[in-house]
Amino acid sequence: MAKILQYFTTWYRETKIIDKRFLKFLKYYLTQASLAAVAMLLVLILVDSLADAALAAGLGASVAIIFIHPSNPSARYRSLIGGHFIGIALGALFSVLIFSSPISEYFATIPWLSDICLGLSVGAMILIMAITNTEHPPAVGILLGVALQPWQWTTFLALVIAVFILAMIRWTFRAWLRDLV
Repeated sequence: MAKILQYFTTWYRETKIIDKRFLKFLKYYLTQASLAAVAMLLVLILVDSLADAALAAGLGASVAIIFIHPSNPSARYRSLIGGHFIGIALGALFSVLIFSSPISEYFATIPWLSDICLGLSVGAMILIMAITNTEHPPAVGILLGVALQPWQWTTFLALVIAVFILAMIRWTFRAWLRDLV
C-alpha cells in the first residue's frame, strides 16, 4: 500500500493535475465557476444551442476566457466586444454571399467553394482582429456559425445581446474576478 501511495504522490507532483492554488483560492474557483454557469445559461436562453451549435460554442469559449483568465488580453472589453462584432459582420457578409447572392447557386453545386470562402473569412478575421487589436479567438466560432446559415436579423440581435450580457457580467464582477490559471 505504501508503494502505491508513493507512486501516486510522485505521479501527482510530476503531472500536477490539480492546481496547487485550488484549496487556497477555493472561494474564487467556486464563485467564478458559478458565475460562468449563470452567464452561459443567459447566453443559451438567447441562442438556440441545438440549431446554432457553432454560435453557442463560440460564446461558451468566451465565457471560459472571461471567468478562467480575466486578465488575459482576449478577455478585455475591446477584444470581447470588438472580436465578436467583427465575427458577426464578416459572418453576415459571407452568409449573404453563400446563401443570397447571384452566385449562391455555385455554392450549392460546388461544395468546396463554400469551404474556400469560409477559410478566407477566417484568415480575413484574424487579419482584421490583429490590425484593430481586438484579438478574441472564440469570435471565429461566431463568424463560422453566422456564415454557415442564411442571414437572419434575429440571430444578429441574439448575438449582440449575448455579447453585451457577457461584457456587463464581466464589468459587474471585475473587482472579484481572479485568474484561475
